[in-house]
Amino acid sequence: MSVSTINLLADGGMSHSLFTCADDKCIQGRCVVVNGVSVCECKLGYMGDTCNETINEALSLPLTLGTLAFLIAFIILIFLLAFIRQKAKRRKRATNEALGRNGAHI
Repeated sequence: MSVSTINLLADGGMSHSLFTCADDKCIQGRCVVVNGVSVCECKLGYMGDTCNETINEALSLPLTLGTLAFLIAFIILIFLLAFIRQKAKRRKRATNEALGRNGAHI
């Protein structure tokens, strides 16, 4: 899209002042001319001169690290519960074997 303005001079001649908006200038928005200056109107969630920055870009790293920490903690918890369960089974088996050697029946 290109926007142009034509100014009439006092002597009847024309002066072409071009204010252009390139389609590729505004990555996530549209280009408009405001007071003779081309600016980008960004879509919701985007900001910056060319609408290339997301509003929640600053949250992406902490959110990723938080999710990763949660997954690691969950995996550790599963291994810990499996270890405790296996230890309890060994203890029960040892108790049953000790009772069997002493002549007690279960």
